[in-house]
Amino acid sequence: MIVIGLKLLPIVLMFVLGFVGRQRGYLETRHARLFLKLVANLGLPCLIIAAFSRIEFRPVYISLPLYAAATVVLMWPAALLIGKFLHMAPRTLGSFIVGAMILNLSFIYPYMIAVWGSEGFIYVALFDFGHSVVILTLVSAIACRYGHDQARWVYMLKRIITFPPFIALFYVILSRQLGLVLPIMILDGIYWLGYLVMLLVVVAMGIYLDLHRLWSRQVLAILLLKPGLGLLIGLGLTTVFRLDGMIKTTVILGCMAPVGFNTLIYAQRERLDTEFAAHIASLTVLLGLFYVPLLIFILY
Repeated sequence: MIVIGLKLLPIVLMFVLGFVGRQRGYLETRHARLFLKLVANLGLPCLIIAAFSRIEFRPVYISLPLYAAATVVLMWPAALLIGKFLHMAPRTLGSFIVGAMILNLSFIYPYMIAVWGSEGFIYVALFDFGHSVVILTLVSAIACRYGHDQARWVYMLKRIITFPPFIALFYVILSRQLGLVLPIMILDGIYWLGYLVMLLVVVAMGIYLDLHRLWSRQVLAILLLKPGLGLLIGLGLTTVFRLDGMIKTTVILGCMAPVGFNTLIYAQRERLDTEFAAHIASLTVLLGLFYVPLLIFILY
């Protein structure tokens, strides 16, 4: 227990650094956007190249993207019903549904890497693959619907193809097929570079944190929905398909991930309630700082 706590301590400190830096005026939301962009363009690709270049394929890996896709889809009707019950305005309802469906797996990555190393990253990255496919298609279309815009399918396909983590994965597949895998020493350096950059995600979350709208009904609803329904979905999947070990840990943690910061991107792009999207994203991350380490202690 103490060892796990020491591994997770840097993550908590990085979050506090981001929050305090914002309060003191040293850090702003533009820094958070820069950090997240750096993670997407450098951190994740580095980790994918370093981890997947050495991975030995296992049949169990095939199912992880499917479990993630099922989680995202199951969140949709639940969020729609709750939003209708609370009489949310269309644009707020759109942000509520999109926020419920998008999983902040970037928040889970540092925990998985800190405790389980490259193996933990591989599992959550495969889970994230299925999640990303649904987000870039179904969730994007839903955001367009509530923003009174048209779904741009060609643009979304371009986003998938040009997304740096997907390019990194394609590179790994090609390099392994051609027998051009990088030496272990270089892969180790790339892995640690990716891990250090990934910690910027936690700093960005601290910057975005806003406590002013904590007690609104809509925010409290998402604070209960994400971990509550996420836990039920995770336990349901692990029970029905008899999952155990690392795959069970990944599915449960992944299903209970906070609201993804991509919610802000969709809210801004499709003219949804951007302010509400920022609040639910930052506040669910704050809640996640308490329940995610607790889950890891239980599942470890």
